[in-house]
Amino acid sequence: MERTVIVLGAGLGGLVAAETLRKLLPDSDRVIA
Repeated sequence: MERTVIVLGAGLGGLVAAETLRKLLPDSDRVIA
């Protein structure tokens, strides 16, 4: 169970980081679709 929680936490962290990068970067610099 602990491993599942860690994996879910890492996944959510990655999504939040990706969304933050999308908002910070200009449209021309967006690499993540």
